[in-house]
Amino acid sequence: NGMLKKIPLIQKGENIIIETTYGKYTYQVYDTKVVHQTELDVAPIQREKEILMLYTCYPMDTIGYASERFFAYANLVEES
Repeated sequence: NGMLKKIPLIQKGENIIIETTYGKYTYQVYDTKVVHQTELDVAPIQREKEILMLYTCYPMDTIGYASERFFAYANLVEES
């Protein structure tokens, strides 16, 4: 899947635009991190504010099972 392979290239300060039938949403990345699969508590469900959290297996060039995950966290900055 091409989109998932691009997630580890995301950097802090970068904008991510999501277009849905509800509208267009722009998020700005405020943090990224790589964690071991057993440390997934870094991905808590956020209820206080709306954020976007993307994650994928890492590193992407691993053949077979990858034991780490790359996370990108972003705040909503604009919707139209």
